[in-house]
Amino acid sequence: MLSTLKKSRGSIIILLFWSIASLATDQENGRARKILTEAVDRTRNASFVASNPALLPATSDVVLYHKVLPDKTILERYEHKSNGRTEIGIYNSDGYFLLMDKCDIAIKSPGQRWDNVATSFDGISYLPQVTFSMTDSTYMNIPCHKIMVKMPVDDNFLSEYYNAPLTDLRLNRDILIPTISCYLVGKESHFIYAGSWFNAQTGKPLGGGPQNWGKVEFKELSDDLFKLPSNVKIKKAEQWADVRKLQKKNISFHLPQNIDSGLS
Repeated sequence: MLSTLKKSRGSIIILLFWSIASLATDQENGRARKILTEAVDRTRNASFVASNPALLPATSDVVLYHKVLPDKTILERYEHKSNGRTEIGIYNSDGYFLLMDKCDIAIKSPGQRWDNVATSFDGISYLPQVTFSMTDSTYMNIPCHKIMVKMPVDDNFLSEYYNAPLTDLRLNRDILIPTISCYLVGKESHFIYAGSWFNAQTGKPLGGGPQNWGKVEFKELSDDLFKLPSNVKIKKAEQWADVRKLQKKNISFHLPQNIDSGLS
């Protein structure tokens, strides 16, 4: 009888500890979800200047200006200094434009925005099966939360997440994979400074490795910064091959090597 009571007491203690640990995990998971959700909204709507962001092949002498208007329109301006010239990229409601300083044309090209960190937010899953964990970290001496978002390695979940039948899922193992996302969120700014992504099955990095905004300064930016100069003529390019042709025709317009390759 006494032995049975001791065993029961031991089982109760183990169950109690397990319950406490499970509750703590659930609380951490919920807190990490909440912090990341708020940080995504903060980062999407922030106006800032980023110096030397690790988003493109060129990561030195680069400045990126980012602004979001009240109607959620995103404005960006990219400047890269090389060989005494400044390459400029402007993204506004009219499209994406390439130009150079001291140049009388702007090429409307098929390029995209450069905020890869922010665009990755669209891939975050908040389904119950996804786990969120959080530890302390830093970014350029800024105290941060390091938040890990991990998908389960489970075919049924992946089928739901990717909206793909199991047969398609199994035929595309190299594409439809479970991921682990890692974000560095400023404890005071609530801004996501960096992101990195991994294959949850193999642990190998995804998406060309980690990306970050470089040195970030939060400030209000004038809308004029994202407008084309009034004296430039706009030339439209449907493909990058057309961009090259237009550059060759106008001698004053040239791009430093291996910069534009990262903008397609």
